[in-house]
Amino acid sequence: MVRPMFNIERQLVNYIFTVLTISYQFLRIIANEADLANVELFTNEDCAQITANGTCNCYRDKHNSTIIDCATAQVHISISAENVVELTCAGELKPELLSSLPRLDPLRETKYIAVYNCLPFADLLDQLALMSRQTLQVNGLAGRAQITLDTFGRANQCLRKITMLELRADSQRSARRDMPHVAQELSSDILSPMPALFRLFMDLNFTRLPADLLKPVPYINDITLQGRLEEFPRATFGPLRRLRELSMRQHRLRNRLREDDFNGLTTVRGLYLTNCSIQELPARIFTHLKLLQRLNLMNNQLYELPATLLAQQQRLQVLNLSGNLLEALPLGLFAATTKLFKLILSRNRLQHLDAKILPPLTAIIDLSVDNNQLRTIEAGTFAQPNRLQGLDLRNNQLDWMAGEDCAIFDGLHRLERLLLSNNSLRYLCDQLGSSNHSTSALSVLDVRQNKLKLISPQLISTLNTSATITTAYLSENPWACNCSAQPLLNFVKNNRKRLSDARVMRCENSQLARLIELSFRDFCLPEIGVRTVLVVIIVCMTALGLVLTTTALCYYKYHMELKIWLYAHRLCLCCVSEKDVDRNRKWDAFISYSHHDEQFVEKELVPGLEQGPPTFKICIHVRDWLAGAYIPEQIIDSVEQSRRTIIVLSQHFIESDWAQMEFRTAHQCAVNEGRSRIILVVYGEIKDTELLDQELRAYLKMNTYLKWGDPWFWRKLRYAMPHARSGRWKLKGDASEVENNEGPLEFMESA
Repeated sequence: MVRPMFNIERQLVNYIFTVLTISYQFLRIIANEADLANVELFTNEDCAQITANGTCNCYRDKHNSTIIDCATAQVHISISAENVVELTCAGELKPELLSSLPRLDPLRETKYIAVYNCLPFADLLDQLALMSRQTLQVNGLAGRAQITLDTFGRANQCLRKITMLELRADSQRSARRDMPHVAQELSSDILSPMPALFRLFMDLNFTRLPADLLKPVPYINDITLQGRLEEFPRATFGPLRRLRELSMRQHRLRNRLREDDFNGLTTVRGLYLTNCSIQELPARIFTHLKLLQRLNLMNNQLYELPATLLAQQQRLQVLNLSGNLLEALPLGLFAATTKLFKLILSRNRLQHLDAKILPPLTAIIDLSVDNNQLRTIEAGTFAQPNRLQGLDLRNNQLDWMAGEDCAIFDGLHRLERLLLSNNSLRYLCDQLGSSNHSTSALSVLDVRQNKLKLISPQLISTLNTSATITTAYLSENPWACNCSAQPLLNFVKNNRKRLSDARVMRCENSQLARLIELSFRDFCLPEIGVRTVLVVIIVCMTALGLVLTTTALCYYKYHMELKIWLYAHRLCLCCVSEKDVDRNRKWDAFISYSHHDEQFVEKELVPGLEQGPPTFKICIHVRDWLAGAYIPEQIIDSVEQSRRTIIVLSQHFIESDWAQMEFRTAHQCAVNEGRSRIILVVYGEIKDTELLDQELRAYLKMNTYLKWGDPWFWRKLRYAMPHARSGRWKLKGDASEVENNEGPLEFMESA
């Protein structure tokens, strides 16, 4: 009985000592900040005195910071209004030039000093009479293969009050990536001038740490190591019994972690092993970390976890397993972590959530399972962790049946944020957020980028009237805009503040405008009663009977005039032919040409048409006009008495006023009748198109023409001429057999 009691007393003494130590350090920091608040800022008089000495130039910049440029020593000093000092050097400091630097006695002790590429920095601080009582940040150690106490400098008395030390390879991580990976070794005594050190941050290229590196700093509470360790430096952390926070980043631990690596770190509350390429964890590696409250294993390569990994972590509050390769969680993993209130499982490969995984987490408030491959969540999964306030299930493959999600979310009485965007959801629980469902405390709902087409009227009513739901996101879904969508449309139009993405919501039919711009009549016509439909049918049938009777009587009395009107308007051509319309016309074609082209017309064109086959009756002015008659009347009569007007378009035709008058007469006649009667034949080369009549130029742009010399000229011309309705022309070549419909030729060249 004596020995157990002795152990308990010893643990109690250690605990009390730890609390007193931390309280002491905390009070020191507060006292430092309180003292520094009363420090006199670097005044304009101090700045003027430095400039007057002649070795440096001192001035104030636009941010009210004091800038001191010392060209001889190649040192740039910046002092902010809050006494934050930044020292930047152009190269390695030379001892003989340090004496040219001014002393900054007015600053006395400052709370933050940042050094960039200034080595040895301790000698520089001593010359400037600077001493940090809180934080010292040293940048630019990337080029040092050996980092020793001499690297810092011999005048290290100015470092004794430092409580926070940052050692960085470079001021920017991006610059470090471009540099060769030169392994760095640290001397075991580099921390010896800083016995008050409370927090250490090292971002260097070390592959190992000296075993007694941390012996000079027994009160250190927070350590962050960023480097290239391939094994956990268990010996280095051995002397530490008061360490609270340990963070290790970007190491190469892979599967080399041992079961006893953390045995001596029993006081650690926060452990962060991120980006360390960890592939495997021993089942009992955290056994001695019974005070652990925060565990971060983010961005590693863990495929699976031992079921007993967290068996001793009864005080664990935050667990981050995001960015791994986990496909499933073992049953019993959370059996002991009953105080866990935040669990992050993002960016893994989880496909299913078993109902037996989460029930032990009765205190959990925030759960993130986004960016996985989740397809199913078993009903009752959230029945026990009923204190959950935030549930993030974005970017998965969830697709449940109607009503299934009501059972999944049942029991979440405190749920405030439900994020379901970018899944494959087709249905949404109609009781979600309602007062008669456990999710009545819901305030934020995000279902963007799913496959939702309709939301039940009950859910729409809840979204409209709920006193708790303040924000909803519904866009990027294929909403079915039909008569069932009226409740959704009303909600979109009346709740723009609550519906944050109302302006980008659209229907499944992409041709419709945005939903907020539509009215109900845009996609749903009003319903018509049966009686109204019968009345409309009777009225339509009666009107149709009257129309048919009137049409029959008119046809009987005016059948010829009707045929002419129908043919002119290209209506019911199966009932009327051009022959019926042109029955009383004297000529098949009237040829309009310039007298300069009469040789071509009389020797080539007229014989080719009149001698056939088939034969046509042609009218030309030199032969068929009456001598002494008025020419304009002859033109009009020839056009009206001819079924076609052939225009021989040449340079001479363009220059002839009479010829152009004949074209205008023929064109006007064709316009009046509503059908094409003009056949254009281009003869020779047309050089001066500027002389073209405006009406003729417009006609050429909109219609086709024949060209003399075309191998198919005569076939095309005869087909364009009027011919018997039952006739059939054989056109050999690309155009096979073309039936005559008494219309104009379709095979002409484009104008």
